Amino acid sequence: MTRGTDLTADIKANLELINPAAGYYTDLKGVFELRAAKDNQPMPFALLAWQDDATEKRGLRDAQRLRSYAVQGVFPSEAALADLEKFHFDVLRALGYGARVFGRPINAVIVGDSAEIEPAIDGSTKTTITITLEARYTEAYA
Repeated sequence: MTRGTDLTADIKANLELINPAAGYYTDLKGVFELRAAKDNQPMPFALLAWQDDATEKRGLRDAQRLRSYAVQGVFPSEAALADLEKFHFDVLRALGYGARVFGRPINAVIVGDSAEIEPAIDGSTKTTITITLEARYTEAYA
């Protein structure tokens, strides 16, 4: 597998550990890639995809890359703002913020993050928070 593929697998594995039994606030009911969750999936759950992957530095056999991931938390429309804030906090902790690494180490450095909440609109059954993570890693091509 490529290092990019390994990175995505490691991030997914760490997100799958988010539940109170592992020391987190959020009781995540699943992590899905590329919006593969079923319509009746219990909430909250997370959707994982990467949005952009760019070369920063290139060598003969490898390249330093910056990949932008989107982690979308999907909550019931009645979720409190505090629930979304705790999910944001849990995602960052799961990926190594606070020097607490749970699960698999991630072979990258998370160099930035941002979060945006999309509140439930009239008639909607879901509220979402999208966390964008910037991960710097080295891909080997030889």
